[in-house]
Amino acid sequence: MAELKVSELNALLRADVDATADLLLIADTSTSESKSITPSNLPCLLTTAADFSGTFSEKTAPVGADLILIEDSDDGDAKKKVQLSNLPGATITSFTPLSLADDVYVGTTIAGTAGEALTQWDAVYLKSDGKFWKAKADSATTAPAAGVAIAAADADAAVTILVWGFFRDDGGATLTVGGLMYLSGATAGLLTSTAPSTAGYQVQIIGLALAAQIRAVWPNLGLVEIASA
Repeated sequence: MAELKVSELNALLRADVDATADLLLIADTSTSESKSITPSNLPCLLTTAADFSGTFSEKTAPVGADLILIEDSDDGDAKKKVQLSNLPGATITSFTPLSLADDVYVGTTIAGTAGEALTQWDAVYLKSDGKFWKAKADSATTAPAAGVAIAAADADAAVTILVWGFFRDDGGATLTVGGLMYLSGATAGLLTSTAPSTAGYQVQIIGLALAAQIRAVWPNLGLVEIASA
């Protein structure tokens, strides 16, 4: 008879298995004896779809900070937790942005390369060298911003850019709730509630402040240059 681990039994159990009455034959490695056991007594085993739906309550409006259990294929299928917002290609159709935890984002991202050292949540533009650099509204050559870096990155390192979505930055500037967010002309990479007003500077709307520290990123790639007086 072929040997199976407990973790491999789920794929073999029928949908009509009675978890409390049916018996499975096992080899007890501690006594070298053959024994019987009910499926419900197996550790960490869900025997049917009904068992799964009945064991856990359902959350109908998940948020990016929610956690799910996975088996890490790169680490011997060790069980680990992961945030929904970190799932590749994850799309959450309904959630409450105001419930985001600090430094958590939800939205659409793209992969790229940092042209210089970037700090988490820096607004960045795509330079002609194909790399992302800190955006600044004092010149059309450093704008428009395409999005924000979701994590710090060294120069020439891989970086992920949030191009549409939401994020929370408790360590960032306090913005005007309900007001527009602009690319700063004074500090590279900064988002601000104050539009540039200096002649020659570029006005770019990046999104909306949903709360003092929660930002909705919807970059308008059109630039308006402040005219000379």
